[in-house]
Amino acid sequence: ALIQTLAKRLEGVLHGDDLLARAAGDSFLVLLGPATSGEDALNRAEELRQACHGEVRLADQRFAATVSLGIALADAGNDAEDLLRAASQAMRRASLSGDRCLSAPRQSTDRTHHDPLLHAQIQNALDTDALQLWFMPVVRLTTAEPCGYEALLRWVRPDGSLAHPDDILPVARATTLIAAIDRWVIRTAIATLERLPENRYIAANVNPGSLEASDLADRVEAWLAAAGEIGRAHV
Repeated sequence: ALIQTLAKRLEGVLHGDDLLARAAGDSFLVLLGPATSGEDALNRAEELRQACHGEVRLADQRFAATVSLGIALADAGNDAEDLLRAASQAMRRASLSGDRCLSAPRQSTDRTHHDPLLHAQIQNALDTDALQLWFMPVVRLTTAEPCGYEALLRWVRPDGSLAHPDDILPVARATTLIAAIDRWVIRTAIATLERLPENRYIAANVNPGSLEASDLADRVEAWLAAAGEIGRAHV
């Protein structure tokens, strides 16, 4: 109900060509027109932030909502993935100080992702089993019972901080590392599936390029057979 209330407040300050969508959980996406400048985007973000302010009353509870916004501007050559990643990173930085708007640096939307140090750290995390899969329940609305789970990639760094997929995947996709990560995700999801009741499933996302590997289907079939789950796979 709180999310619905905030969605209506956001919708109330949209302009004619704006698009509003719920991304996941308590996150929203707003797409502004192509002629939006950096200053205009910041002003619009502040307008959206202010729209969410004010007390929300639900039953006998009162909530004071705060909102953190990340802004990314498109340049020639950027695609939706670039913009979403940059906006998400800016939003997370804004949330550290709470209830503010923050723009992503223009270079953060660059499609080249060459960071040798981060690549080496991700490779080490993969080699040392430091990567994790977190499982988000998929709930059947008619019964409120979980029917499956979506596998989400996470990396807890040695210092205890949590690396978001937006920090990992762009670097991995720029190298052959993404194929190894995808194989690890599928193999780990299958191993987890073995411990679930027969009426539950796990959905795992992989990079489109990994699907071109000629041996992927054989690998998945072997992992499923080893786990005794050959009848529960859907690709």
